[in-house]
Amino acid sequence: MDQPLYALGKQIQWRFPERYGEDKEKKWKASEWYSWLLVYSLPCLNGILPHEYWMHFLLLVQASYLLLQKSISLEDLHQSDLLFIEFVGKCQILYGAGVMTFNIHSSTHLTKCAQLWGPLWTHSCFPFEAANFRIKRQLQGNTGFIMQALRKFLFVHMLPSFISRMEVSDPILHFFHMVSSVVSLHGYNDVRVLGNGHTRLLSATECEALEALTIQVDINQAVTVYNRIRVRGHFYCSSSYRADTMKRNNTLVAFNDEKVGKLESIVALDDSCFMMVYLLELENIDTFSDPNANVQINHIKICNREDVSLTAVPTTDVHANCVEMIIGNHRYISKLPNYVSLN
Repeated sequence: MDQPLYALGKQIQWRFPERYGEDKEKKWKASEWYSWLLVYSLPCLNGILPHEYWMHFLLLVQASYLLLQKSISLEDLHQSDLLFIEFVGKCQILYGAGVMTFNIHSSTHLTKCAQLWGPLWTHSCFPFEAANFRIKRQLQGNTGFIMQALRKFLFVHMLPSFISRMEVSDPILHFFHMVSSVVSLHGYNDVRVLGNGHTRLLSATECEALEALTIQVDINQAVTVYNRIRVRGHFYCSSSYRADTMKRNNTLVAFNDEKVGKLESIVALDDSCFMMVYLLELENIDTFSDPNANVQINHIKICNREDVSLTAVPTTDVHANCVEMIIGNHRYISKLPNYVSLN
């Protein structure tokens, strides 16, 4: 999707030079165009892009989002096909014949690609580029690259199995945990708390949150509290964890029941793990819709309120991360269509 979006971006820049001057978009990576299209563009351009162009741009955002979901229904395929055809048809009317390049035309074939080979992320280059980056970081010096990559790849992937099968001393086990910075919770192979954690008593509000899940707890009961956790490959951290140095905000969590919460702490209780969150009240944005084209952007919502009381949520209910944007007086919360292609 980066080529059609780049071509459209150049046309917007040419048509409205007083608003969109020369920028560094030529240096953007495909993943940055991906994030701009699906997450940042609508909140940033809201009220700036003229109405007719705004409605046209909604078609591209919604059609792309539908084809990038983790799973796509036949209805999604049909709707995305109609949206792409309408989007391409209006390009020449709005931006002139010069925009009708092969890159713009190729977007009309994306639905057929998804129908034949699955969602667009299944044949994306992102996972391969990410793997190459991880391998490149392990290389040192300027010789023997192939053997270095092989040795370190095998070391990283075989070490956990060696530790689990062999009897090792406590110092070696401590070194392993220090190197991996991972502690698995018993019974939850897809949940890993990160760091050492610290032991403390439950607060009154935490007890109330757990009791709301019909979990009997004692206010004098000691629990282990963590600031970081990885659930099914997704990383989350509490709002108090190195907020001034973190490059990304990983405190917002989307759950299976469509709820979104701000992570306050992670509590390990016996063999279970719970997230203590402040739930957010979200609603759709009226301007992010076009009834005539049957378009309603549902993955970007506006936050009206944040709960003042804690809610306990089992980590088994965790779905994925969310992206938060504060623009002016508005707080936008966005969900990505999938978390496979960028992981």
